[in-house]
Amino acid sequence: MIEGPFSSRTSRDTLHIALSVGGTKIGTGAVNAQGDVVAQLPEVPTPKEVHLKYEAIGDQVAAIVDKIGIDDVRGLGVSFPECIPPPERVVADPGKLPTEKSDVQSGIEEAVARRLGIPLPTEVLHDAAAAVLGEVSIKGTLPSCENVVFVVWGTGVASGIIRKGNLYWTDAAIGIMTGEIGLLTIRNRDGEYEYRPQPSRIRLSPGEETLDRRHRGPSILGRCIEQIGKDPRGRGFVDAVGKSIELIDLKDLNGAARAGNDFAIETIEEAGREMGMALVPFIHYWREVRRMDFVENIIIGSGVAKIGAGVEQDGKGTLVEAVRTGIREAWSELRVPDFNANNVILSKIGYEREFFAFLL
Repeated sequence: MIEGPFSSRTSRDTLHIALSVGGTKIGTGAVNAQGDVVAQLPEVPTPKEVHLKYEAIGDQVAAIVDKIGIDDVRGLGVSFPECIPPPERVVADPGKLPTEKSDVQSGIEEAVARRLGIPLPTEVLHDAAAAVLGEVSIKGTLPSCENVVFVVWGTGVASGIIRKGNLYWTDAAIGIMTGEIGLLTIRNRDGEYEYRPQPSRIRLSPGEETLDRRHRGPSILGRCIEQIGKDPRGRGFVDAVGKSIELIDLKDLNGAARAGNDFAIETIEEAGREMGMALVPFIHYWREVRRMDFVENIIIGSGVAKIGAGVEQDGKGTLVEAVRTGIREAWSELRVPDFNANNVILSKIGYEREFFAFLL
């Protein structure tokens, strides 16, 4: 098991502060050595400007310190939505990491020190890296799993990978690994998905879009709203939600689906099916071309994945079953050994998974 910065000399009362900085909100908590969240703050909006994000982090750390004190706090862990080199402790080959501190790390440390008046030992992780590490922690969906992919499906689409018990961060074929499912999986002009492994950002042809652009939360919501005017059931959906169209969000889609609204249920099913189809070229590349088995276990989580919460058809989760259906349909066209789509599951926890990354 990977040893974390808060694990040595850790007593039962030792705490670490953890922040999940997402595309829209910041979650803040304090976690003990057993992974119990002993204090938590209400989420606050994530500022758009980077320097304001640092200041917001400093404010949140100061606020949680006001609740728990500073004496038992061993350090700070921040999950951040940017491609940041991870700490040496979580990767198999730390020699490939840059030696200089990232601007994000420096900015966070400086903002926190200004607010507290003292420096605080700090680790910063890419949010997808933090998510997958949290999912294999003692509080995760697959504790101690040594080969797994976590697909972040929220404001953006990204991926974190654990291979042989360590964070899989760099790869000779595509450079930095974490997050690349959203940028290297492409929906072509025919509506089919391709995985294009390469070390640099892909130049898209007209009519193409990345999985991140196509399937991030705002895009799904936009297509849903657009479909309202085309589908005869759209007006019934709007009436069931009880809001004007411009105020509808993904939580409304989930609520209407749980109430049995057909338009909402089918919208969720279509989103899941398309995500499943998009996963297939990614799975095929790593499984059949690169012969790596971390794709045998896939966890999907974050904000968009919650649109399926509590929505079931025939006793099965509507969203996850739609994802599996999309995988089976696309996989059936490949002349390769079968893939067990049932190994694709939804996360059992929320953004707190990113807190648990710093327990390892």
